Amino acid sequence: MQVKYPLLAIAGPTASGKSDVALHIAQRLGGEIISADSMQVYRYFDIGTAKPSKEEQLLVRHHLIDIADPDESYNAAQFATDVGRIVPEIVGRGRIPILAGGTGLYIRAAVTGFLFPSPGRDEQYRRTLEQEAEECGNEYLWEKLRRVDPVSAARIHGNDLVRIIRALEVYQQSGLPVSQQAERGPQGGSERYDCLMVCLNRDRTELYERINRRVDQMIENGLVEEARKLYPKRHLNSLNTVGYKELFDYFDGNCTLDFAIGKIKQHSRNYARKQMTWFKRDKEINWIDLSNNKLDAVEKSIHLISQCNRMGKKTDG
Repeated sequence: MQVKYPLLAIAGPTASGKSDVALHIAQRLGGEIISADSMQVYRYFDIGTAKPSKEEQLLVRHHLIDIADPDESYNAAQFATDVGRIVPEIVGRGRIPILAGGTGLYIRAAVTGFLFPSPGRDEQYRRTLEQEAEECGNEYLWEKLRRVDPVSAARIHGNDLVRIIRALEVYQQSGLPVSQQAERGPQGGSERYDCLMVCLNRDRTELYERINRRVDQMIENGLVEEARKLYPKRHLNSLNTVGYKELFDYFDGNCTLDFAIGKIKQHSRNYARKQMTWFKRDKEINWIDLSNNKLDAVEKSIHLISQCNRMGKKTDG
Protein backbone atom coordinates (compact mmCIF):
# COMPACT_ATOMS: atom_id res chain seq x y z
CA MET A 1 0.00 0.00 0.00
CA GLN A 2 1.39 3.38 -1.04
CA VAL A 3 2.06 5.82 1.79
CA LYS A 4 0.43 9.20 1.25
CA TYR A 5 2.47 12.34 1.80
CA PRO A 6 0.98 14.92 4.18
CA LEU A 7 0.09 18.24 2.58
CA LEU A 8 -1.56 21.35 3.99
CA ALA A 9 -3.11 23.61 1.33
CA ILE A 10 -3.97 27.19 2.30
CA ALA A 11 -6.04 28.93 -0.37
CA GLY A 12 -8.02 32.15 -0.53
CA PRO A 13 -8.66 35.30 -2.56
CA THR A 14 -6.05 37.98 -3.07
CA ALA A 15 -5.20 40.00 0.08
CA SER A 16 -7.03 37.54 2.35
CA GLY A 17 -3.87 36.87 4.39
CA LYS A 18 -2.69 33.54 2.95
CA SER A 19 1.01 34.41 3.09
CA ASP A 20 0.88 35.57 6.71
CA VAL A 21 -1.03 32.45 7.79
CA ALA A 22 1.28 30.11 5.85
CA LEU A 23 4.39 31.79 7.29
CA HIS A 24 2.99 31.58 10.83
CA ILE A 25 2.01 27.92 10.50
CA ALA A 26 5.34 27.02 8.88
CA GLN A 27 7.29 28.63 11.72
CA ARG A 28 5.15 27.02 14.42
CA LEU A 29 4.98 23.52 12.92
CA GLY A 30 8.29 23.32 11.09
CA GLY A 31 7.09 23.61 7.51
CA GLU A 32 8.22 24.73 4.09
CA ILE A 33 5.98 26.78 1.79
CA ILE A 34 5.19 25.94 -1.84
CA SER A 35 3.82 29.01 -3.61
CA ALA A 36 0.60 28.30 -5.52
CA ASP A 37 0.62 31.60 -7.40
CA SER A 38 0.83 31.43 -11.18
CA MET A 39 2.65 34.78 -11.36
CA GLN A 40 5.19 34.34 -8.56
CA VAL A 41 6.95 31.69 -10.63
CA TYR A 42 8.28 34.51 -12.85
CA ARG A 43 11.45 36.42 -12.13
CA TYR A 44 11.30 40.24 -11.88
CA PHE A 45 7.58 40.28 -10.95
CA ASP A 46 8.25 41.05 -7.30
CA ILE A 47 6.09 43.93 -6.07
CA GLY A 48 3.17 43.37 -8.42
CA THR A 49 2.75 39.73 -7.37
CA ALA A 50 3.27 40.38 -3.65
CA LYS A 51 6.12 37.89 -3.41
CA PRO A 52 7.39 37.02 0.07
CA SER A 53 10.19 39.37 1.09
CA LYS A 54 13.79 38.20 1.26
CA GLU A 55 13.51 38.29 5.05
CA GLU A 56 10.42 36.05 4.98
CA GLN A 57 12.16 33.63 2.64
CA LEU A 58 15.05 33.45 5.10
CA LEU A 59 12.66 32.68 7.96
CA VAL A 60 10.96 29.83 6.06
CA ARG A 61 12.10 28.01 2.95
CA HIS A 62 9.88 28.81 -0.06
CA HIS A 63 9.51 26.87 -3.31
CA LEU A 64 8.37 27.63 -6.90
CA ILE A 65 9.20 31.33 -6.73
CA ASP A 66 11.43 32.89 -9.42
CA ILE A 67 11.81 29.69 -11.43
CA ALA A 68 10.94 31.02 -14.91
CA ASP A 69 11.74 34.03 -17.08
CA PRO A 70 8.82 36.18 -18.29
CA ASP A 71 9.09 34.83 -21.84
CA GLU A 72 8.90 31.19 -20.69
CA SER A 73 5.68 29.20 -20.58
CA TYR A 74 4.59 27.70 -17.27
CA ASN A 75 1.24 26.03 -16.63
CA ALA A 76 -0.83 23.98 -14.20
CA ALA A 77 0.45 20.62 -15.45
CA GLN A 78 4.06 21.70 -14.89
CA PHE A 79 3.10 23.01 -11.47
CA ALA A 80 1.51 19.68 -10.46
CA THR A 81 4.66 17.86 -11.61
CA ASP A 82 6.91 20.24 -9.64
CA VAL A 83 4.79 19.87 -6.49
CA GLY A 84 4.95 16.09 -6.90
CA ARG A 85 8.74 16.34 -6.86
CA ILE A 86 9.06 18.87 -4.04
CA VAL A 87 6.63 17.41 -1.48
CA PRO A 88 8.58 14.15 -0.95
CA GLU A 89 11.78 16.18 -0.57
CA ILE A 90 10.21 18.35 2.14
CA VAL A 91 8.79 15.34 3.97
CA GLY A 92 12.19 13.63 3.68
CA ARG A 93 13.71 16.54 5.60
CA GLY A 94 11.19 15.99 8.38
CA ARG A 95 9.28 19.14 7.46
CA ILE A 96 5.60 19.79 6.62
CA PRO A 97 4.80 20.87 3.04
CA ILE A 98 2.42 23.85 2.95
CA LEU A 99 0.86 24.76 -0.39
CA ALA A 100 -0.22 28.40 -0.21
CA GLY A 101 -1.69 30.66 -2.87
CA GLY A 102 -4.71 31.85 -4.78
CA THR A 103 -4.40 30.19 -8.20
CA GLY A 104 -7.23 27.70 -7.93
CA LEU A 105 -6.38 25.79 -11.10
CA TYR A 106 -2.84 25.17 -9.87
CA ILE A 107 -4.00 23.99 -6.45
CA ARG A 108 -6.59 21.69 -8.01
CA ALA A 109 -4.04 20.24 -10.42
CA ALA A 110 -1.51 19.57 -7.66
CA VAL A 111 -3.86 18.24 -4.99
CA THR A 112 -6.23 16.14 -7.10
CA GLY A 113 -4.39 15.61 -10.38
CA PHE A 114 -7.60 16.75 -12.05
CA LEU A 115 -7.59 19.79 -14.35
CA PHE A 116 -11.15 19.78 -15.68
CA PRO A 117 -13.15 22.07 -15.84
CA SER A 118 -10.89 24.00 -18.17
CA PRO A 119 -9.23 27.31 -17.29
CA GLY A 120 -10.81 30.64 -18.20
CA ARG A 121 -10.29 32.87 -21.19
CA ASP A 122 -6.94 34.40 -22.03
CA GLU A 123 -7.86 37.41 -24.13
CA GLN A 124 -4.34 38.32 -25.21
CA TYR A 125 -3.54 34.79 -26.36
CA ARG A 126 -6.87 34.67 -28.20
CA ARG A 127 -6.04 37.89 -30.04
CA THR A 128 -2.69 36.39 -31.06
CA LEU A 129 -4.40 33.29 -32.45
CA GLU A 130 -7.05 35.35 -34.25
CA GLN A 131 -4.30 37.40 -35.89
CA GLU A 132 -2.51 34.20 -36.97
CA ALA A 133 -5.75 32.90 -38.49
CA GLU A 134 -6.28 36.19 -40.34
CA GLU A 135 -2.74 36.18 -41.72
CA CYS A 136 -2.25 32.44 -42.34
CA GLY A 137 -5.76 30.99 -42.52
CA ASN A 138 -7.86 28.75 -40.29
CA GLU A 139 -6.06 25.66 -41.55
CA TYR A 140 -2.83 26.97 -40.04
CA LEU A 141 -4.38 27.04 -36.55
CA TRP A 142 -6.02 23.65 -37.07
CA GLU A 143 -2.63 22.17 -37.95
CA LYS A 144 -1.16 23.74 -34.82
CA LEU A 145 -3.92 22.06 -32.80
CA ARG A 146 -3.35 18.73 -34.55
CA ARG A 147 0.27 18.73 -33.40
CA VAL A 148 -0.60 19.12 -29.70
CA ASP A 149 -4.04 17.47 -29.55
CA PRO A 150 -4.75 15.18 -32.53
CA VAL A 151 -7.85 13.73 -30.85
CA SER A 152 -9.54 17.13 -30.57
CA ALA A 153 -8.36 18.13 -34.04
CA ALA A 154 -10.07 15.04 -35.47
CA ARG A 155 -13.32 16.13 -33.82
CA ILE A 156 -13.15 19.80 -34.86
CA HIS A 157 -13.73 21.01 -38.42
CA GLY A 158 -10.83 22.93 -39.92
CA ASN A 159 -12.99 26.06 -40.28
CA ASP A 160 -14.48 25.97 -36.77
CA LEU A 161 -12.25 28.78 -35.57
CA VAL A 162 -14.04 29.25 -32.23
CA ARG A 163 -13.48 25.67 -31.07
CA ILE A 164 -9.94 25.54 -32.48
CA ILE A 165 -8.94 28.65 -30.55
CA ARG A 166 -10.54 27.38 -27.35
CA ALA A 167 -8.73 24.04 -27.61
CA LEU A 168 -5.39 25.79 -28.18
CA GLU A 169 -6.11 28.20 -25.32
CA VAL A 170 -6.79 25.35 -22.87
CA TYR A 171 -3.59 23.59 -23.91
CA GLN A 172 -1.55 26.77 -23.58
CA GLN A 173 -2.83 27.44 -20.05
CA SER A 174 -2.94 23.96 -18.60
CA GLY A 175 -0.33 22.04 -20.57
CA LEU A 176 -2.84 19.26 -21.31
CA PRO A 177 -5.00 18.67 -24.40
CA VAL A 178 -8.75 19.27 -24.02
CA SER A 179 -9.37 15.64 -24.96
CA GLN A 180 -7.09 14.37 -22.20
CA GLN A 181 -8.55 16.71 -19.60
CA ALA A 182 -12.08 15.60 -20.37
CA GLU A 183 -11.06 11.99 -19.83
CA ARG A 184 -9.15 12.54 -16.59
CA GLY A 185 -10.77 11.75 -13.29
CA PRO A 186 -9.78 12.69 -9.74
CA GLN A 187 -6.50 10.80 -9.72
CA GLY A 188 -2.77 11.33 -9.42
CA GLY A 189 -2.55 13.88 -6.65
CA SER A 190 -5.49 12.53 -4.65
CA GLU A 191 -3.83 9.13 -4.56
CA ARG A 192 -0.51 10.60 -3.45
CA TYR A 193 -1.37 13.12 -0.74
CA ASP A 194 -3.12 13.11 2.60
CA CYS A 195 -4.21 16.69 2.05
CA LEU A 196 -6.01 19.12 4.32
CA MET A 197 -7.40 22.02 2.30
CA VAL A 198 -8.47 25.26 3.94
CA CYS A 199 -9.66 28.48 2.34
CA LEU A 200 -9.44 31.82 4.11
CA ASN A 201 -12.41 34.13 3.86
CA ARG A 202 -13.13 37.64 5.08
CA ASP A 203 -16.06 39.98 5.21
CA ARG A 204 -16.32 41.46 1.71
CA THR A 205 -15.98 45.06 2.87
CA GLU A 206 -12.93 44.17 4.92
CA LEU A 207 -11.39 42.21 2.01
CA TYR A 208 -11.91 45.08 -0.43
CA GLU A 209 -10.36 47.55 2.03
CA ARG A 210 -7.34 45.24 2.37
CA ILE A 211 -7.04 45.04 -1.42
CA ASN A 212 -7.12 48.83 -1.77
CA ARG A 213 -4.54 49.27 1.00
CA ARG A 214 -2.28 46.66 -0.52
CA VAL A 215 -2.34 48.37 -3.92
CA ASP A 216 -1.44 51.67 -2.25
CA GLN A 217 1.43 49.92 -0.46
CA MET A 218 2.63 48.39 -3.74
CA ILE A 219 2.72 51.84 -5.34
CA GLU A 220 4.65 53.17 -2.35
CA ASN A 221 7.07 50.23 -2.59
CA GLY A 222 7.89 51.00 -6.22
CA LEU A 223 5.37 49.17 -8.42
CA VAL A 224 5.42 51.95 -11.04
CA GLU A 225 9.20 51.69 -11.37
CA GLU A 226 9.02 47.88 -11.54
CA ALA A 227 6.38 48.04 -14.26
CA ARG A 228 8.42 50.59 -16.21
CA LYS A 229 11.38 48.20 -16.31
CA LEU A 230 9.07 45.48 -17.66
CA TYR A 231 7.33 47.80 -20.14
CA PRO A 232 9.58 46.84 -23.12
CA LYS A 233 8.34 43.24 -22.68
CA ARG A 234 4.67 44.21 -22.37
CA HIS A 235 3.73 42.00 -25.35
CA LEU A 236 4.49 38.86 -23.33
CA ASN A 237 1.50 36.83 -22.20
CA SER A 238 2.89 36.65 -18.65
CA LEU A 239 2.59 40.44 -18.34
CA ASN A 240 -1.09 40.53 -19.23
CA THR A 241 -1.91 40.59 -15.55
CA VAL A 242 -3.45 42.91 -12.98
CA GLY A 243 -0.99 45.46 -11.66
CA TYR A 244 1.09 45.69 -14.79
CA LYS A 245 -1.30 46.01 -17.72
CA GLU A 246 -3.02 49.03 -16.11
CA LEU A 247 0.31 50.81 -15.68
CA PHE A 248 1.27 49.98 -19.26
CA ASP A 249 -1.84 51.91 -20.34
CA TYR A 250 -0.55 54.83 -18.27
CA PHE A 251 2.89 54.60 -19.91
CA ASP A 252 1.16 54.56 -23.32
CA GLY A 253 -0.51 57.86 -22.43
CA ASN A 254 -4.01 56.40 -22.39
CA CYS A 255 -4.81 57.47 -18.80
CA THR A 256 -3.48 59.25 -15.74
CA LEU A 257 -1.54 57.46 -13.01
CA ASP A 258 -4.40 57.93 -10.53
CA PHE A 259 -6.82 56.36 -13.01
CA ALA A 260 -4.47 53.41 -13.56
CA ILE A 261 -4.14 52.86 -9.80
CA GLY A 262 -7.91 52.95 -9.47
CA LYS A 263 -8.19 50.32 -12.20
CA ILE A 264 -5.66 48.08 -10.44
CA LYS A 265 -7.83 48.22 -7.32
CA GLN A 266 -11.01 47.54 -9.29
CA HIS A 267 -9.53 44.66 -11.28
CA SER A 268 -8.02 43.17 -8.09
CA ARG A 269 -11.45 43.21 -6.45
CA ASN A 270 -12.94 41.57 -9.53
CA TYR A 271 -10.24 38.91 -9.43
CA ALA A 272 -10.95 38.22 -5.75
CA ARG A 273 -14.61 37.58 -6.62
CA LYS A 274 -13.59 35.13 -9.35
CA GLN A 275 -11.26 33.34 -6.94
CA MET A 276 -14.06 32.93 -4.39
CA THR A 277 -16.37 31.54 -7.08
CA TRP A 278 -13.71 28.98 -8.00
CA PHE A 279 -13.01 27.87 -4.43
CA LYS A 280 -16.70 27.62 -3.53
CA ARG A 281 -17.07 24.91 -6.18
CA ASP A 282 -14.63 22.67 -4.30
CA LYS A 283 -16.53 20.59 -1.75
CA GLU A 284 -13.30 19.37 -0.12
CA ILE A 285 -12.32 22.83 1.10
CA ASN A 286 -12.71 23.74 4.78
CA TRP A 287 -13.54 27.42 5.26
CA ILE A 288 -11.97 29.67 7.90
CA ASP A 289 -13.37 33.17 8.44
CA LEU A 290 -10.35 35.39 9.01
CA SER A 291 -12.36 38.57 9.64
CA ASN A 292 -10.88 40.30 12.69
CA ASN A 293 -9.12 37.02 13.51
CA LYS A 294 -5.60 36.52 14.85
CA LEU A 295 -3.02 34.10 13.50
CA ASP A 296 -3.02 31.91 16.60
CA ALA A 297 -6.81 31.55 16.31
CA VAL A 298 -6.40 30.43 12.70
CA GLU A 299 -3.78 27.91 13.80
CA LYS A 300 -6.23 26.49 16.33
CA SER A 301 -8.94 26.33 13.64
CA ILE A 302 -6.66 24.38 11.30
CA HIS A 303 -5.76 21.99 14.13
CA LEU A 304 -9.46 21.48 14.95
CA ILE A 305 -10.35 20.84 11.31
CA SER A 306 -7.48 18.37 11.01
CA GLN A 307 -8.64 16.48 14.09
CA CYS A 308 -12.26 16.39 12.90
CA ASN A 309 -11.24 15.15 9.45
CA ARG A 310 -9.17 12.36 10.97
CA MET A 311 -12.28 11.26 12.85
CA GLY A 312 -14.31 11.43 9.65
CA LYS A 313 -16.26 14.51 10.71
CA LYS A 314 -16.32 17.12 7.96
CA THR A 315 -16.40 20.69 9.27
CA ASP A 316 -16.92 24.09 7.66
CA GLY A 317 -14.43 25.74 10.02
